[in-house]
Amino acid sequence: MIGKKRIIKKGTFLFTTVFFVIAFSNLSCKEVISRSDFGEEKQQEKHPANEVIPDFHLYSYYAGRISTSTEFVSYGCKKLALSTTLSDEELAVLLPHAEQKAKEYRIPIYVEKDLLVTPLFSPTVARGKTVILFAYNQDVLDEYFAIKAFREKAIEEGRLGDVEEELGWRFGRLLSYTDETIERLLSEEK
Repeated sequence: MIGKKRIIKKGTFLFTTVFFVIAFSNLSCKEVISRSDFGEEKQQEKHPANEVIPDFHLYSYYAGRISTSTEFVSYGCKKLALSTTLSDEELAVLLPHAEQKAKEYRIPIYVEKDLLVTPLFSPTVARGKTVILFAYNQDVLDEYFAIKAFREKAIEEGRLGDVEEELGWRFGRLLSYTDETIERLLSEEK
């Protein structure tokens, strides 16, 4: 009985708060809902799901992908997972959720503003964007940084072309891709 009273009091408080916000700010209820729905402009952005899911919400989709990535990584299904590429605005909204999920699943994350470039993906896929890395443990992040350092050294020595396939394989394995998937990605035209 006490639990029900607390729920009723919380519900009454919420209703009263919303009522006063509307009453004293000369806003309509529709405006309050619209203004509290962060990412409203993002609904206009084109995404394939817009065509099949009514009221598709891009930030919710990204948050779901973050939740799934942290869970998969923490259970060892993947050593490393990448968020979708994010603008600074999207990162500001989604990073607190990513940090919360990483803490919940006890995994390290890293905000990567200069994603490792390998022949697995188009070199422009993350240009000017940020990606959140979700790692099984710190050793996985260290391996990611070692691959980046290997690439930088190859560039300095003028032998990037000689090591690109190796870079693709090392990164693909870190992402827990199958050999078949890595071979397919390496052979696709970018």
